[in-house]
Amino acid sequence: MKSFMFVVPSLSKGGAERVVSVLASGLADKGHTVNVFRYFKTDADYSISDKVNVITLAETESEYDKMSKLSLFVKMHKAFKKYKPDYIVPFLRRVNIQTAIASMGYFKRLIYTVRVSPYLNSGVYGKIHEFLINNTNKTIVQNNEQKEYYKKSAQKRIYVLPNPVNEQFLKIENDSKDSDKYTIVSLGRLEKQKNFSMLIKAFEKFAKNKENVYLDIYGEGVENENLQKLIDELSLNNKVTLRGRSNDIPSVYKNASLYVMSSNYEGMPNALLEAMAAGLPCISTDCKTGPKEMIKNKCNGLIVPTNNQVEMLNAMEFMYNNKELAIKMGQEAQKDVLKNNTIENIVDKFISFFD
Repeated sequence: MKSFMFVVPSLSKGGAERVVSVLASGLADKGHTVNVFRYFKTDADYSISDKVNVITLAETESEYDKMSKLSLFVKMHKAFKKYKPDYIVPFLRRVNIQTAIASMGYFKRLIYTVRVSPYLNSGVYGKIHEFLINNTNKTIVQNNEQKEYYKKSAQKRIYVLPNPVNEQFLKIENDSKDSDKYTIVSLGRLEKQKNFSMLIKAFEKFAKNKENVYLDIYGEGVENENLQKLIDELSLNNKVTLRGRSNDIPSVYKNASLYVMSSNYEGMPNALLEAMAAGLPCISTDCKTGPKEMIKNKCNGLIVPTNNQVEMLNAMEFMYNNKELAIKMGQEAQKDVLKNNTIENIVDKFISFFD
């Protein structure tokens, strides 16, 4: 049995944090020693096994923001010294860099992770992160598209580990076919990356002459006001709703007819993976990275060019007009997730990587 320490800003908010909660729990349940070093607590933490030891730096995000980076590095290093993990696994680019600084004496135990498209690497942080990946012992990426970005010499040290999906999504029984409403759902932070504005504009044309169609967008973020303004301008207040953050995503998927992801870029989108696990028909943009390795076009979903409103509209029309075929695509998506992304499957792959 091995000892792992994951490093993450929190156990809430994003896909990387969700993966840490699932992966850490799966490892601990198999008997491994697992610590999670998090920067701060939140009021909406993802669930995590009681067998996982969670080390918290600050009680709130605002308290953490007031701390000096030197204090972060010192306390992180002390945690490494106290718990002596066999492997230290930071999640997110900024955390990778901060962990590298704090890991003096433990550098060979570091396993870097790539959680977003490396094709967007720019600026000082991007270049430092790229340097670390190209020169470290081991790195975990989410898909082959990410791996292929790095130098050939580095690729032999890069391991592809897809995201695990919580098995509660595989148990969802969808009720939408018995409903008069056709509800499209989309999840994600309300930021420009997710390109919800394009989705709303495409939906506005899709919804014409269709009384029973609705779009629910779940998430929080800086674009909330701009998106609401767009909804108002397009007179879609009775059709499009910004639902905010939900703590019960399975119920969202249970009543949805279609899932749509409109992102400009991703790592490996957890919300799309969970929607596929729930057996929902799915549409995704062909953004870097992830979707094209998850969706086989017209087999287990539809994939459309990034930031293409016309093609997004056409895809929604196709799913709406071919409901039986759409249901079959959702069933195929669920089969693929069962084959490739269960917690047990991913945890076993993770352990074999270290073996």
